[in-house]
Amino acid sequence: MNDPACERRIAAHPLAWADSLRAVAIMAVVLLHVSGPVVGAFPRLSASAWWTGHALDCMARASVPLFFMLSGALLLGRQEDLPVFFRKRLGKLLPPLVAWSAIYLAWDARFLAEPRPWWEYLAAPLHGAVHYHLWFLYEILRLYLFVPVLRVFVRHAKSSELDYFLLLWCLAALVYPAFRHETGFRISLLGLDTFAGYAGYLLLGYRLASLELTRRGLRYAGLLFAGGYLATLVLPWLATMESGRFDGRYYEYLTPNVAAMAAGGFYLLRAFGARLSGSQLIGRCAQASFGIYLAHVLILEVLSSGILGLRLDGLFIHPLLGIPLTATVVFLLSLAVVSLLQRIPVLGKIAP
Repeated sequence: MNDPACERRIAAHPLAWADSLRAVAIMAVVLLHVSGPVVGAFPRLSASAWWTGHALDCMARASVPLFFMLSGALLLGRQEDLPVFFRKRLGKLLPPLVAWSAIYLAWDARFLAEPRPWWEYLAAPLHGAVHYHLWFLYEILRLYLFVPVLRVFVRHAKSSELDYFLLLWCLAALVYPAFRHETGFRISLLGLDTFAGYAGYLLLGYRLASLELTRRGLRYAGLLFAGGYLATLVLPWLATMESGRFDGRYYEYLTPNVAAMAAGGFYLLRAFGARLSGSQLIGRCAQASFGIYLAHVLILEVLSSGILGLRLDGLFIHPLLGIPLTATVVFLLSLAVVSLLQRIPVLGKIAP
């Protein structure tokens, strides 16, 4: 039987599911970065250790696409003047990008045999992400440039036209690159690169957020997620066995298998996430999700480096225990750090 209080909360806050999606996605990101080094240690690990890391990593692969899709669902339907849009988004994005780039540059400098000139540190963020996970901020910045144009498109497009765009995007960004890699066959005539990139995830999130939730839709979403997960589990393993070293091309976010997981997971979280949104923990994790994304890699690397007198990572014990334990510790420490930063007026700007 449905909980009447829960139903009233959902009716009063129709986007309550977004908090649950943010919380699940950021937990999955942490799990992804903890399990990644385990997967990359092939073939030095035992089969059981590697498969544990691989299975958990695959489960978390949809995390970043979920964030892109949520941005599309929440932003594309709005109407704002351009100055207002860019002031709000850039004001939230640029201070953390600059601050955390400096923090990670300082952290990485401990590995350098010789100090770099100061101007190289200042220029480094202009050349791209200074640490591997910060690429997401640059990609979001690029996507923000297209959001005002996409808003005009979705405002006037019919459902069939949205679906047509998504079909072209699936062919260009997901199917064609995999086909070209496997066969070596190029189709230059069609100019499919025009529709490639992460912008399709924005449209996909917007489209899925507009669909009516039905039992049939839930079945299809479950099949999409399960099928995508199974493909993500099997395809990298087959490619790795063939090459003799880990081959992660089917781990990429712009692959049909990961997109299937993301689409299915988005629909499922939209259907069931609102029922979780009343949890204080879910709400707190959602509120701190951006800050956790920025901080968790530093905390993970501090713990795994051994400089605190102990080493904690996915391989300090068998990954079946090591990955969940490390991911939990890193997530909770990140949440605590971000919660503290958000209470300090100036520092709260770098962990919005």
